[in-house]
Amino acid sequence: MEIHRVRTANGVPVLYCIDVLPKVFAPENPGQLDESIFQYLEREWGQVVIFAQTEIDVSQATRTMAHHLQVAQDTPLLRLRQAHFNQKSLPILWSQDHFVTDRFRFEVMRHRQ
Repeated sequence: MEIHRVRTANGVPVLYCIDVLPKVFAPENPGQLDESIFQYLEREWGQVVIFAQTEIDVSQATRTMAHHLQVAQDTPLLRLRQAHFNQKSLPILWSQDHFVTDRFRFEVMRHRQ
């Protein structure tokens, strides 16, 4: 099942989320999902997201994204494409998160082992 949501910060849209999960884990009414999808998966299904594999690149706002994010169509967005894995290292959620670049900032810390 595919779920599209807009996330806000202080009432301002900052992120357009596209989450895909197996139908067995899908909420009955995705439009009423008002919590973190991670919290939902843990509470309803006992599925804990332990780690994710992420690819970071740039996308462009589609007409729908632009409308919901209140930006111009084709505005560059920072995109995170992620596969989320449960406590058994099985993939249970795939997501594409499209961030408005002037409303959101990431900091990455990398360690040498």
